Amino acid sequence: MSDGNFNTQLLSHGGFASGVRAGEARMKQKSLKAMAEVLHTIDGVSTEKAEEILQRTKSMLDKIK
Repeated sequence: MSDGNFNTQLLSHGGFASGVRAGEARMKQKSLKAMAEVLHTIDGVSTEKAEEILQRTKSMLDKIK
């Protein structure tokens, strides 16, 4: 029976960091999808302008760690 102390040797090496990166990538995808939906609902935003905004947003998200 466990004494309440967690043995980190039971974890696979690098598994946590890999999961964090996968989660970050998924959140970037979701945020870009949400941004695209918002841009398409705003009157006066052309398709070209929406694509430009999405590209700039993606580049800004890529810089965030």
